[in-house]
Amino acid sequence: MSSAIERERTRLLDEHRDRHARRLAFLLALRDTLIEELLLYLCDIQSLKKAVNRWIGEGGKATLVGAPDADILAAAIEILRKRIAAGTATFLVKSKSASRRTWASK
Repeated sequence: MSSAIERERTRLLDEHRDRHARRLAFLLALRDTLIEELLLYLCDIQSLKKAVNRWIGEGGKATLVGAPDADILAAAIEILRKRIAAGTATFLVKSKSASRRTWASK
């Protein structure tokens, strides 16, 4: 395997691990916050925000089949549904941050 292909493969694996870790961190934040408490969650990954937004309000029409980290998303969605039923506000805000690639290139 050429070094360019190997570097690209490694980069993609690192991105997958990073997304997985951030989705898991979101789930842990949800679990650690009482249903009745307001939650403001700042994240720097757009895919998490998109993944969660896709399922809110969709009811039975949405499916997690084939979704990356479906088990994590299913648990997070269940907690979010409980928070919605309780009338508790949950804010998921994308924040910009310096990427590792920016630091690595300096």
